[in-house]
Amino acid sequence: MQFVNPGFLYALAAISIPIIIHLFNFRRYRKEYFSNVKLLRELQRKTKRRSRLKHLILLLLRIMAIICIVLAFAQPYIPSPNSMINPEESSSVLIYIDNSFSMQGESVDGVLIEEARDKAIDIAASFKASDKFQLITNDFSGRHRSFVSLEDFTDFADETGISPDFRYLSGVVERSSSQLSESKSYNKLIYLISDFQQVSSDLEKITFDTNQRVFLVPLRPHAFENLFIDSCWIEDPIILPGQEVDLFVRVRNNSESDVEKLPLKLNLNQRQRAVASIDIKKNASALANLQFTVHQAGLLQGYVSLNDYPVSFDDTYFVTMRAEPEIDILEVYQEARNPYINALFDNDTGFLLHAVRLNQLDYSSINQYGLLILSHLESIPSGLQNASVEFVRNGGSVLIVPSSEDIALSGYNGLLSDFGLNEFTVLDTAKVKVDYLNLQDPFFDDVFEEVPDNMDLPVSQLHYRQTSRTRISQTPLITLQNGNVFLSGASFEKGDVFVSNVPFDDKSGNFVRHALFVPVMYKIALSAGEQKNLSYDIGKTYEIEIDFSSGGEDDVIRIADANSDFEFIPGLSSKNFRTYVDPHDQIKKAGNFQVLFENKIIDGISFNYNRKESNLEVYDPDRLENKIKELGQPNISVLKNENVSVTKAVTDINKGTRFWKLFIILALTFLAGEIAIIRLWK
Repeated sequence: MQFVNPGFLYALAAISIPIIIHLFNFRRYRKEYFSNVKLLRELQRKTKRRSRLKHLILLLLRIMAIICIVLAFAQPYIPSPNSMINPEESSSVLIYIDNSFSMQGESVDGVLIEEARDKAIDIAASFKASDKFQLITNDFSGRHRSFVSLEDFTDFADETGISPDFRYLSGVVERSSSQLSESKSYNKLIYLISDFQQVSSDLEKITFDTNQRVFLVPLRPHAFENLFIDSCWIEDPIILPGQEVDLFVRVRNNSESDVEKLPLKLNLNQRQRAVASIDIKKNASALANLQFTVHQAGLLQGYVSLNDYPVSFDDTYFVTMRAEPEIDILEVYQEARNPYINALFDNDTGFLLHAVRLNQLDYSSINQYGLLILSHLESIPSGLQNASVEFVRNGGSVLIVPSSEDIALSGYNGLLSDFGLNEFTVLDTAKVKVDYLNLQDPFFDDVFEEVPDNMDLPVSQLHYRQTSRTRISQTPLITLQNGNVFLSGASFEKGDVFVSNVPFDDKSGNFVRHALFVPVMYKIALSAGEQKNLSYDIGKTYEIEIDFSSGGEDDVIRIADANSDFEFIPGLSSKNFRTYVDPHDQIKKAGNFQVLFENKIIDGISFNYNRKESNLEVYDPDRLENKIKELGQPNISVLKNENVSVTKAVTDINKGTRFWKLFIILALTFLAGEIAIIRLWK
């Protein structure tokens, strides 16, 4: 046991006062003479014995009262084990309030974020008025970077609300420790108030100054169930007017009960376009298909929603899509345009076909198109090889159709090798019929309503054989009876490459006049380009491509919230004839945003809250303690306040277990006992 004011112990000498009074009774006695005291002798003996006992008890009570009063002023206490805190020195206290979305949950004491604010204020109030305090939240706000008084800290804590920013616990401690290291106070303390979600509580990565103490203050939500929209996507690379689009939605059920017929709604351009219901097993996910038809070209912005309570930040998923008016196709030819390609695309309003002779081609213009057709070239020069590879790398599609005349295999094989594909070897002039269509490949989805048993398939009069390396990603789409490939496809970076081993002319076979030619070419054209991301996560860094051709260095692009007055100027850059914007983490609220140039909408972007916090599983206090013991972190403690208030728990840690109140109560009890004996013991 130690004392806050040990000097008061000298006052224990005051117990000599009642002792002296007891030993030296200054009352003078007067003698009274009686003729016969025989009858009074026994009574006198008994009265004297009782009086002596009463005086001894009063003496003891007075001594104990003085001792308790002195000890109360000396303030004895038992220090907390391994507290490393000197209650007489100054303290710098940094308190973290977890204001992430999971703090929307509820505990037995109310909403978690409100409970966290109250506990933060109570913790600060447990210190001396001269101590300094700093608040830290997931926002990492600049206005919270300095230590302030208790009054200012209380104001900051009261203003704390839910934030979309997601932080790992190790990052919070690292920032807190860095802030505390600049303080000159003797005691440096960090209090972390959170529900301690498992997804964010990376305790094993926490490192800090050994002169600092970290206290974990866990909050206990009474439910961990949550339904949320995990992600949305479409599989069509390009959306055209009149097309039926399938929007796939993944919904997760983080609960211990099955969910049946959960309603989902799709709103696009302020109109409800599709509804669906979905059944989800407990602790599992399910996929829903929201189908809608695109009536006209343009921007499609909206959201998918469901209803869940109380955690609702992940119940809405914002999306942006664009229906293109047409697909731009570039045909590069040697001497003459291919009549079949021209007849197929030239009169179709969904496609815009451009044709250019090889010797007139501007390689830098290729990136403006969706599909590049290398049509019957005698050779592929190195400049075209490099431009084609870069075009596919950025999301375009290339169709390679060799000539039936003599070709320079080195040029073709150089391009095929760059794409990681099998190379041409020799021209085979044998007449061979198509034997196999790879109908399991997504390429043939929606091509046939029903596949007949004896389908009439094309015939090849000549075709180019290829090497047969196995460690490549080239997929045969149409195969000849002799096992050679007729048409194949492969993905390369963001784009696709298609190779026809059979030229597109009458000399090479009847494919160009066959019914299969039209759907195959349409599917190749529809693969052209890349569907942009439907949405982006708040808090991450992106360079987002937009549909804009820069006119000069002074162009000003603005991004504006479609439903509020919020807008800002993003970073702007150009790469490979494409324009990109960088929001620089200025978007904090989920929603649909418009990209504006000269007050005209040129594109759209959607942002959603990160779904990491949608898993509400937390560490309870016992698991936190066990994990800390496993990590061997002596400077981290779990502040349990299940049976006592957080104020008393913090006070006990800072000042140990104090007994001055107990001694005050005992002193009053002894004095009351003395009064009772004097008044009642006659």
